[in-house]
Formats: sequence, structure tokens, C-alpha cells
Amino acid sequence: TGIVASRYNGTSGWELFVNSSGQVCLVGFNASGSNFSQVLSYASLPLNKWVHIAGQLDMSTFTATTTTSYIMVDGLDVAAAVSRGGTNPTALIQAGNLEIGAASGGSNPFDGKIAQVAIYSAKVAQATIKASMNQALSGSETSLISAYSFDNSLLDLTSNDNDLTANGGAAATATDSPFANAVTAG
Repeated sequence: TGIVASRYNGTSGWELFVNSSGQVCLVGFNASGSNFSQVLSYASLPLNKWVHIAGQLDMSTFTATTTTSYIMVDGLDVAAAVSRGGTNPTALIQAGNLEIGAASGGSNPFDGKIAQVAIYSAKVAQATIKASMNQALSGSETSLISAYSFDNSLLDLTSNDNDLTANGGAAATATDSPFANAVTAG
């Protein structure tokens, strides 16, 4: 499993990851690692190419739709299933540090490159994701709480200043990012 982004302390929070089968999963936890709700894509990602992924999880419903819980790959809604475990939580408890490319202090590192990460505090329409996936984020998009270009910068593009610190050999470069020349925070 390779974590793309997370805010998880081992019992509560969320993780967006690619599992060992190449499927994209967004999971939310509530007070225990066994109390979860998740949306998981049926299809696997292609290897050795840049792929845009997006996920949304509505823990109050048990459906995968374009307005509740979904996974998108390269701007397209892909078939996905919602499942739950433990107490079948209907709410997410925010906990842990925000991490990109790992979880819980560096565990389950993502074995690949990551560019342009955006984290929203509210539901985002799939049309909005599709419209913004091939352009740099400004940091002022509606409901955006953290955004990172990784174009030679670990700074949050929003005014929230949730700046990142590189760990474990991670580096932000513009060498081969699909978003070269993106807007960066200053």
C-alpha cells in the first residue's frame, strides 16, 4: 500500500492510497482502525505514467455516486464500491498530522512521484475536479484548505499556511512534474 495523502493517527482520520493491486482507496476512521468507511475503485491504475486521481467519501451514506463517494482517474468517474467495518461510522474524526506520500509518521510510503495535491473541507463536484485537474491551483478555490504544487516548493498555496516538511529523502522538484511552471506560494 502506498499512501498518497493522509491525516491519520492510528485510530482516527483518513487516508487516500493505492493498494497493492493498484486500486485507489479513500478511507475514513472513527476512534479505531477497525471502525471505518471507505470507497475503493474496482479498476487498477496504469503503471509508469502520470495519473490524476481524486476521491470523495461521504461517511453518512452507504453509496458510491457522483455526488456522495467516488473515485476519479484522469477526470473520469470510475466504478467503485463503498464498504464499512466495525461500528459502521457515519462521521469522520480528524486526527493526526497531514502527510503527503506517507501516513502516521512516515509509514507506507508512496513508491512514485506526487504532484499537485489538493485537500478540500467540503464535497466537490466531479465537474470541478475535472475542470481543475490540468491546471495549477491558485490556493483560493472554494473549500480548499490545503494545496501543494510540489514545483520546487513544499509551501501551502492557501492562506492557511499548512506548509510541509520533507522527510525520508522526499524532495520537491520541477524536473518532470506534469505541472511545471505552476503557481507556487511565496
